[in-house]
Amino acid sequence: MKSIVCLTPFLILLAACAPASTPVPTSTPVSLQASPTPRAEMLHASPAPGEIVPTQPPATAIPAATALAGPPSDFQTIAIIQELYEFRYSPDPLILQSNVPVELYAVTTASEHINQWRIGPFTQANNMRPGQVFTFTFTPEQAGEFEVSNVGHGFGAGLIVAADCADLDRMQNEQGFQAFAVIHSPADGLLFPQTITVRLGLPVRLYHISVSGDHRVSIEALVPEAISVDSKAIAPMEFNPTEVGEFAILHMDDALTGRLVVEETPCLGS
Repeated sequence: MKSIVCLTPFLILLAACAPASTPVPTSTPVSLQASPTPRAEMLHASPAPGEIVPTQPPATAIPAATALAGPPSDFQTIAIIQELYEFRYSPDPLILQSNVPVELYAVTTASEHINQWRIGPFTQANNMRPGQVFTFTFTPEQAGEFEVSNVGHGFGAGLIVAADCADLDRMQNEQGFQAFAVIHSPADGLLFPQTITVRLGLPVRLYHISVSGDHRVSIEALVPEAISVDSKAIAPMEFNPTEVGEFAILHMDDALTGRLVVEETPCLGS
């Protein structure tokens, strides 16, 4: 009986020191998909009846600043500018080669709109933001005539994919000139594209625009007198390349440089 009396306080003490039971947590199902990153997310609207569905996965649109190393030399590097308030793109049409990878730099003059773009049946993005240079990477495997379009505002530019080099030359000859866009981005410290390759003897039209600020640009030997470039409107530059070689695109106000390469046959295809 004495041992029982001694044991009872000990049991009471153990009970007092025992930790309180922890409630079992309940789990709420959550999506395993990461939250989208506004600067890099590609969203794809459901196709409308009769709409051409891309035959390959759409490429991710990313800020061009994340790809400073540049594309391989066998890429088509080209730019396009959307003038939202003028309801147009430059260049128009945009001429590409089939079956050659494309790195397309895109910018809009919109001051506050977030735009949805569709690049033919090849890729699309709905987070085109003002003040950013976006990069679309895709391979146009289908030759033909398509459209670069602003889905929300209902305007666009022609997108022509040449079947081969002879087809590309024919299209440029019919147009009477070669057209390219040049995007000036002081924040990235780059011109987009960094290299423009043009054909010897065919007039060239360059459409310059700045992502921010006003600047002056020239091309040594070809356009020695600088032109003014701002972020509100396109500044055109025209010349006729009469000799093969490389020429520096000079940015007079910032340390931005690019190259203009003149070749007899710049086509990358066969």
